[in-house]
Amino acid sequence: MANSPFIPTDDYQTYDQVPLLRKRWFLVLTILAFLPVPIFVLATGKAYAEANGEVKEYSEKSRKMMLYGCIGLLVLGVLYNL
Repeated sequence: MANSPFIPTDDYQTYDQVPLLRKRWFLVLTILAFLPVPIFVLATGKAYAEANGEVKEYSEKSRKMMLYGCIGLLVLGVLYNL
């Protein structure tokens, strides 16, 4: 459990209650389509996923890794287009 990217959460009882912007599939889709959105979402709050039928929150370390990865991709894209 120590290496898991998720931590238990009591914020939501079901995955349907999680706001659209905070769901895992939305983050993946926006990383592929429009990179500033996941940067904003990850920088401003929690992100959630469904694991084993339960709502799980991404750990702080996982969120930071995703955030820095998205920022890195954005910087590479900008530098590539110069």
